[in-house]
Order: sequence, then structure tokens, then C-alpha cells
Amino acid sequence: MKEKVSHVNRDRKLKLQLEVKWFVAIFLVTIITILILARLVSVVLIELYQTVAEYSSENVAIQLSSLLSVSASAPYKIFIGFKPSREVLYDVSSKGKTLTVEAKFKQPYIQRMPYESKFCTNFQDFSFSDVNEFLIEKSLAENGKSDYKISVRRSYK
Repeated sequence: MKEKVSHVNRDRKLKLQLEVKWFVAIFLVTIITILILARLVSVVLIELYQTVAEYSSENVAIQLSSLLSVSASAPYKIFIGFKPSREVLYDVSSKGKTLTVEAKFKQPYIQRMPYESKFCTNFQDFSFSDVNEFLIEKSLAENGKSDYKISVRRSYK
């Protein structure tokens, strides 16, 4: 009888050890999977944040309005090209000396937020949709006044 009891106790111990090993194995696999997924998610979020930060409406509006203002400092003639992104398109408009830019990201989950910025040159009011390349021109007219012109296009390169 003692032999049966010890045999049963030994079986219980082995079964318990096996259950503990399975629990530890499943726990470790779960932890490793969570760490890998956390790393992947963080990499994707970092890339998304970087894209939004670099090509946001705010960033492009500030850069473009600065370039519009800087064009006035050229004594005679200047051509300034600006291409903020290949993939992101922008709706750009100007009324008075206020520039409004709205970025159109391909990802549908990124909210469109227009941004306004001021500039200090005498451009005529303009409005462009779905563009991503800008050319700012200043030339001196015969009467000595400066002529300012902005041209845009949608480039795929």
C-alpha cells in the first residue's frame, strides 16, 4: 500500500511540475510576443508622427510664408523652389497677407487641419488645390516696382 501511495505522490509531483513548466513556457511566450508587438507598434507610431510633423499643414505654412517674405529681400530677381513632400498634397490659398495651408495625407486616419500663417510681401490672392511643389518669383518691373508671382504644380517624382 505504501508503494501505491508513493507512486501516486510521485505522479502528482510530476504532473504538478509539468503544469508549472507549461505555465512558465506560456507566460514567457506571451511576454516575448507582447514585447515584439510593442516594439513594432512603437516603430509604426514613430514613423507616423515623423511624417505628420515634417509634412503637416503648420510646418509647410510656416516655411512657405517665410519663403514668400524672404523673396522681398532680393534686390532684382529671384526664383525660389519649394517641394515639401512627394506623397502629401496641399490645398493652399492666400487672402490679403494670410496664407492658409491644408495637408492631405494619404492615410485616412490623419485628421486634416488647416493652418494660417502671415507673410509680408504683395502677392495677389491665390488658391490652389492638390499641389506639392511651389515656385516663387520676384522680378523688377520697368517702373521700378516689384512683381511677385507664385506658381504651383503637382509632381510625382
